[in-house]
Amino acid sequence: MPVEPTPEPAEPVDHLAAVRDFEQQFVAMMVQSGFPQMTARVLVSLFLSDSGSLTGADLVARLRVSPASVSKSIVFLERIGFVTRQRPPGQRRDRYAVDEGLWYRLVVRDSNGSPPTGRSSCPPAPYGRSRMLTSVPR
Repeated sequence: MPVEPTPEPAEPVDHLAAVRDFEQQFVAMMVQSGFPQMTARVLVSLFLSDSGSLTGADLVARLRVSPASVSKSIVFLERIGFVTRQRPPGQRRDRYAVDEGLWYRLVVRDSNGSPPTGRSSCPPAPYGRSRMLTSVPR
């Protein structure tokens, strides 16, 4: 029985463009949810990083912004429990990663309307626009 050849796609897929489009849409969604633009860009970069974590210098280079703006965003994301700071043994630079339990906490909170502990341990959102930022449990 002869094997039929696999059909070629009609147009080649530009994977980098698809990732960039997804990244822009993800940032826009987070900004609509109440995140500041730079903070959303930092968080999305961490979500989409191949290694799962990035240094401050990596974020500065990737986003083409000042170290101060990355630092301010990281401090905010750490304060609300979205990002953790890690320092691998023998290294001088901190690495930042999305907290491993973040998606679980968000899903549990949204599934029954309250965090697993029954109370919020995060500070109120400084921008006052987001339900998501005001009730994320730790």
